[in-house]
Amino acid sequence: MENPQAYQENFNRIFSNYRGKRIAIYGTGQNARLIAEYVSGYTIIGFISRDGTEGMLSGQVILSIDVAITMADVIIIAATMASTNIVYSRIRKIVPPEINILNLYGELLNEKEPYREYSCWEKSEKKLCSKIDLYTTISFDIFDTLIMRRVLKPEDIFEKVEYRGNTERRKNEFKQWRMDAEQSFRLKKQIPSFRDIYKWLAVKRNVSEETIEQWKKWEIEKERQCIIPRNRMVEIYHTALSAGKKIFFTSDMYFSSEEIRGFLKQCGIKEGYELFVSCEFHASKQDGSLYQKLKEKAGKDKILHIGDHKIIDGIMAEKNGVDSFTILSGYDLLASSSFVQIFDCVQTNDDRDYLGYFISVMFNNPFVLSEHTGKIQLSSYRDIALAIYPITMMFLTYIIKNSQRYECILFPSRDGFFLYQLYERIRSARKGMKLPDAKYIYVSRMTLSRAAIHDEKSFIVLLDKLFHDRTLNCKEYFLNQFNAELSEEYNVPIGRLIEQWGEEELIRKLKSYCPEIIEKLRKHKALYLEYLHGLKLNQYHSIAMADIVSYGTQVYCLSQILEKTIDMIALGTTDIPNPYIDDEKRVFSVYGNVNKITDGAVYSCSKLSVLHLLLEMLYASTDGQLTGISENGMPLFQNKTSYNRALITGVQEELMKMIEETEKSGFHYENISPEFAMGMMQLLFHQHADIDEKLKEQFLFSDPYMGGVKEVNLMDLL
Repeated sequence: MENPQAYQENFNRIFSNYRGKRIAIYGTGQNARLIAEYVSGYTIIGFISRDGTEGMLSGQVILSIDVAITMADVIIIAATMASTNIVYSRIRKIVPPEINILNLYGELLNEKEPYREYSCWEKSEKKLCSKIDLYTTISFDIFDTLIMRRVLKPEDIFEKVEYRGNTERRKNEFKQWRMDAEQSFRLKKQIPSFRDIYKWLAVKRNVSEETIEQWKKWEIEKERQCIIPRNRMVEIYHTALSAGKKIFFTSDMYFSSEEIRGFLKQCGIKEGYELFVSCEFHASKQDGSLYQKLKEKAGKDKILHIGDHKIIDGIMAEKNGVDSFTILSGYDLLASSSFVQIFDCVQTNDDRDYLGYFISVMFNNPFVLSEHTGKIQLSSYRDIALAIYPITMMFLTYIIKNSQRYECILFPSRDGFFLYQLYERIRSARKGMKLPDAKYIYVSRMTLSRAAIHDEKSFIVLLDKLFHDRTLNCKEYFLNQFNAELSEEYNVPIGRLIEQWGEEELIRKLKSYCPEIIEKLRKHKALYLEYLHGLKLNQYHSIAMADIVSYGTQVYCLSQILEKTIDMIALGTTDIPNPYIDDEKRVFSVYGNVNKITDGAVYSCSKLSVLHLLLEMLYASTDGQLTGISENGMPLFQNKTSYNRALITGVQEELMKMIEETEKSGFHYENISPEFAMGMMQLLFHQHADIDEKLKEQFLFSDPYMGGVKEVNLMDLL
């Protein structure tokens, strides 16, 4: 607002019904400060800080959310629309239902699925095109409307410049200085150019001319790397141009016309428009003066302005006699969607960078959520790849970091297939890292168990899973684990047999089969050992196996077969320490135990306990379940046990394309946080996204270890 009185009047217009109510304001930024300084006549009990920091704001108390909900009748979120959505997703489960939560427009947010209530979904591509038909002159905003950056926020570009500067030159605080420069002009209500900003940096931060020129060059280079078209909006622009519309591009921006034309050209926008850039006209959309310049140029023509900012491109345009149609930026689309809580999972700069990339792909089209009122739709292999890419890169980095303790890293079939390809790609490209050798090794619980049993002790250890999961069918387990047929009395869950005979007596009965099993599996073991020797694993003194989520069965069995200790590098583990791995120092795990086993039941400790099944499928080879090694040394597979070939090859191809695509833009995502990686995988949960039925059908899964008849769709588990 222009002055305190106008701000108070506007606040009264929106919130007068809440006089006498105890109000807490969520936020401590500029919007909160305006309320603290300009608003009176309301019972404001304090301001809520996200981090729970206590203190004062313009003379009023700052509270934690836990304290605020014990005192307040109303919470007003003092933030932009996008930030409001993020905050609401964060606090909605904490705030009791009797406390009203409002945005700065006075809209009540307390709804079961608030994202479905946003009025923005009423705006469709068809409505925009119909409206364009009514005008002879069309104005487009540029950034976040026609083009967008593959970063979460524009200032992340400055982060990249700072990082490069710190690598190549002396340490600096470029990002903060660059933001300070813009803020300095903003406070003086001045409209700077790119060169004005750098002149300020040279003087105020005492930076040499050489460094200034280098920073300018790097910033432009990084902008070029990150800028992409919003394809559907560019198509709409071209359609309007072909229809004979007079086109203006109207932007509040510090870049010059020449620089902006370069950005537009790389996005396929080459001609047919006239530029109105704030720094060259010394006028802005924010105060309406740039719209006045636009109107002078357009003459008597009615103008339709299309942009992404509700106030600057919408309200201010209308106030200055220019009709408007506002769309949502990619950032605002995510913040208004069914997946808004992902913002709270961001921990590192790489998390931010990837979320920017995700937005640029998933929300490139501003109308992508309109038909489904904010619910994300997954309809392609690329959509699935987008969800699992962060955990893939995070785990790959973790494997590489811990691999340097060893001489060889094993990647087990089937689910180690894609990770092995990625590891070898890094090892080949970065020879200076001197990464250890890697082997893709054919394994399965069935094959390893049959090859590892050599005495009664190993037999008892390999029975452990049977006694820890009492739902398993004893007869089926023995057939799969040891290729041994038990009598029909064992064709029941193990829990029932324990109740009937007791655990000690049951073990005694089962041990009687041990000599027969060892003899029967002698040839199987010899052939498998010969296969392992062919991989020359005996020449390595230290070996670790990379696995997704493991109970330790595979490393135990291989250790027994090779007669050497093999360690584990895992995404997650199940109930370790256990009889398979009793020394936790042998295990390096990102998430630790994601499952616990208590009293014969498996309990989930993490969402990864379900999600890891998807990764095991999507990282897999197209082979079926390994049953053993043939006499000529070839792997043998069980019929009809392979995963859907189109799904796993399709997702893996998309993952590889994404790696190559992001590397070209200078992004490697080697510091993704476990919190963010897990958060992104939750896009696959039903509450956050709907999956296309034909795509979903490809996630059918059957486990021959459990009898070969239990077929489920993994997506039904989420």
